[in-house]
Amino acid sequence: TRVGIDPTLITAEQGAKLREALQAKSGDLVAISENLVDVVWGSARPVRPEDPAFVLDVKYAGETHTAKIARVREQLERDNVRGLVVTALDELAWLFNLRGSDIDFNPVFFAYAVVTNDTVTLYMNEAKLTDAVRKHLDGILVQPYESIFGELSAMSVGLAESEGRLLVGKTASWALVEALGESNVKVDSSPIVLLKALKNATELAGMRKCHERDGAAMANYFGWLENELLHNGGNLKLSECDVADKLETLRREQDLCVGLSFSTISSVGANGAIIHYSPQRGSESLLDTSKMYLCDSGGQYLDGTTDVTRTYHFGEPTRWERECFTRVLKGHIALDMAVFPNGTSGF
Repeated sequence: TRVGIDPTLITAEQGAKLREALQAKSGDLVAISENLVDVVWGSARPVRPEDPAFVLDVKYAGETHTAKIARVREQLERDNVRGLVVTALDELAWLFNLRGSDIDFNPVFFAYAVVTNDTVTLYMNEAKLTDAVRKHLDGILVQPYESIFGELSAMSVGLAESEGRLLVGKTASWALVEALGESNVKVDSSPIVLLKALKNATELAGMRKCHERDGAAMANYFGWLENELLHNGGNLKLSECDVADKLETLRREQDLCVGLSFSTISSVGANGAIIHYSPQRGSESLLDTSKMYLCDSGGQYLDGTTDVTRTYHFGEPTRWERECFTRVLKGHIALDMAVFPNGTSGF
């Protein structure tokens, strides 16, 4: 039995496991060049977003993209590889100090990159390149997004002859590994993961400042909400969607806010128990001062990202609601006071 699969949709590790499982049953996994769903979809398939990218000023990033590339190259030399294929969108945004809007609530853009000892190539479509971005990327070769597969295939010949390898992150697609040839690839964690995780002083300060501004928006929101519910007769008139829209308006009034970090979880009563609940117009609940109200929301700012959850009761909570709330509060306090041994990884 031969099973076909679009290799751009799974990682190399997933592909290897599936192939091994199929071969154990006298089958095989076959990479197909054309996604059959896309063929059926035809012209009705939505086009890939082409919104322009923009430069994140170094006053928010705290380090130039050229300095970041130099640090990546130092790590590649220590790992004894010829280069790095960057595929994770958050890593690309961090490395080049660029941001985008191709995915809702995420400041990223569709692209790939290849960093070697002497060249940097960014695979990103022309429509995303504003004059400011072009100037920012001076010295970096920019190629069409889809051309990376052909170029990696061409590079594989030289890598095989010199017995060199490129480092490819664990989240990279099987298609990229296939294009390079498995013998020319080292699949491991991208060095950018740890470089990006260690925040510089500017990033730390930005995260604190954006939380201060976001906190002001939240305070304005809950002050407004309390007044509407208890004094302006908004009880059973305002819906979960109405108040979520108000919160977004107040958040966007804050300096450096570029949008939400996820769809606001504005939930009344039992809806608050639904994981990642998202109210929809026409089926949302009305705010009710006899029920608890949970609001989980966040904002994207040029200097950081927020995610804030608050639970309120604008009437008289039951004894059981008070006990549950208190137990959760005690748990948070205990966690805040806990001393973690040096070296604790968090996973």
